[in-house]
Amino acid sequence: MIEINLALSVEDIEIIQCLQNSEDKKIANFAGKILDTIQTEIKQTEINHQAILNLLEEQR
Repeated sequence: MIEINLALSVEDIEIIQCLQNSEDKKIANFAGKILDTIQTEIKQTEINHQAILNLLEEQR
């Protein structure tokens, strides 16, 4: 597995969503994996931010 860091715009994500509806199943599956990864990363970032906020609150 290769890890890639990307900066994606809303437009980029909309394009990936369109690719998920492709008749080519390989393209659709790949786009789906990308969207799943984006969603997972967003959730993890939210968890990390909340943990930081909790630590800061505890230190007050």
